[in-house]
Amino acid sequence: MDSINYLYYRLFNYFRKGNDIEIFAIIQSYLCVVGLLWINLGTILFFVSTIFFNSNSLLDIAFSENSAYNRFVITPLLIAPLFIVIFLLINKGLKQKIVEFEAESTEERKRRGKKVLTYIIVSIILFFLSITSPLYL
Repeated sequence: MDSINYLYYRLFNYFRKGNDIEIFAIIQSYLCVVGLLWINLGTILFFVSTIFFNSNSLLDIAFSENSAYNRFVITPLLIAPLFIVIFLLINKGLKQKIVEFEAESTEERKRRGKKVLTYIIVSIILFFLSITSPLYL
């Protein structure tokens, strides 16, 4: 949970520097954290589908042939729990965590910043690899 809070904190600081209005930085940071976690879940689903289900996507089980039903019923039902959980995790004791994160040394900030950047880049690369993995089988 500390890593999610730190990721949110670093994204918030990044977006706050580029924007004068703080609420936009809060919203952008929150959406980025949720998006990264969805990328991680998608990566896991695609890899598991490729390895254990002969490239038949596990998402085919949840979605039907009706695109309007998928768009307006199934997708919000799949997305809503993640939004709620991340919102609760981030807001639980966030002000105390921010004070801790602001007190870190410059060396620790650089080290943790490299970890955050590596996490984001590796998540995106693995997601694209997992999407294309069924094409190779």
